[in-house]
Amino acid sequence: MANITNIAKVDQYTYNVGSTTKTIATPIFSQVSNKFTDPQISFTKVCTPAFSDLNETVTITYRVENIDNATGSPVISTIQIVDPFLTESIPFIDIAIGSNIIKYNQTTGTFEILLSDGSLTPGNSVEATFSYVVSPGFDFTQNLTTTATASFNLSPSGTLPARFSSCGSMIQNGTLDIVKTATPTTAVSSGSVISYIITITNIGNVPSTIPVGLFVDPIPAGTEYIANTISPVGHLVYDSTSNSITNANPLTITNNSAPYTINFSVRVL
Repeated sequence: MANITNIAKVDQYTYNVGSTTKTIATPIFSQVSNKFTDPQISFTKVCTPAFSDLNETVTITYRVENIDNATGSPVISTIQIVDPFLTESIPFIDIAIGSNIIKYNQTTGTFEILLSDGSLTPGNSVEATFSYVVSPGFDFTQNLTTTATASFNLSPSGTLPARFSSCGSMIQNGTLDIVKTATPTTAVSSGSVISYIITITNIGNVPSTIPVGLFVDPIPAGTEYIANTISPVGHLVYDSTSNSITNANPLTITNNSAPYTINFSVRVL
């Protein structure tokens, strides 16, 4: 087994001899060591990317490294991992098996990592992967971070203490929904006024921004815009060149808030 060694060192120091400052540039150090009686095993769970949108693929990588390569270090014969995320108990999440996965049990979220040589010898590592996609309808308040537990059997016999690692990609989405209504909804005649209400709602979990000029609502043929009926004033304007309503400033539509409402009216010619 390997030792855990720690060295404390002072590279340089000074002190005064009378009015003279003396510099000692010869390093001093002290070292202590502890014998590590268990095999040194590293286990990590990494979610890539850390932030993702709906309908994007997230990869989960489980990595085990048999760090201890000293003479007589143990050989790992099996690696079993349990991760609650893999039970697919969260709605609107589709999980796919990636690489080096065997004996996957969806009910328990358990699998074994395939060891191509039949074991994981000292100084070597192995990775296994799953991927998943989050679909529209997902509850953005749902926490996707879970802790995976890795357990190990040794060859020819014995076990190791379990190792733990956590990760979870943060889903961020700013999908906008737009609804337009007109008043009246009945038939109109020349001289009638039609008032429009447009509501834009952020149904995601992060703010969205509509750049300048990218909200466009053309004035319908057979009508004319009624001056000074636009609201909110200053953010929306009537563009006489294109005969349309557009945004003069960026429009930030926040999530978890009331819809952004736009109003204007036209007169039937």
